Amino acid sequence: MLEEAEANVECVRYDGTVHGFMSMASTLDIGKRAIERASLTLKKELK
Repeated sequence: MLEEAEANVECVRYDGTVHGFMSMASTLDIGKRAIERASLTLKKELK
């Protein structure tokens, strides 16, 4: 579906994390880093 829409896709794995780790960014550093990465990617792609 994304390929058909010619969307840029990047798969990033955060091995060893629990489901929903991004919602725990206030206590998990890796959650904060994941949100920062997603935010920067969206900012770049939506320019």
